[in-house]
Amino acid sequence: MLEQLKKLKRQIEIVGLCTDASIRRGIADLADLYGCEELTIKRDLGELRANGIDIHSDRRAGVRLS
Repeated sequence: MLEQLKKLKRQIEIVGLCTDASIRRGIADLADLYGCEELTIKRDLGELRANGIDIHSDRRAGVRLS
């Protein structure tokens, strides 16, 4: 249960961070920030998209909301 809460908190924070388009954050940056693997961030982005949040990762633009 604790892990699910941590994941949900991380996902909500990722969406919040990506609302500021003036700061570019890549997957590696987010992984460093949360102390997890890049694959974990990629999975989080996939789950967010599956739940209707239009969030994507681009090498040049970073993680962004569309």
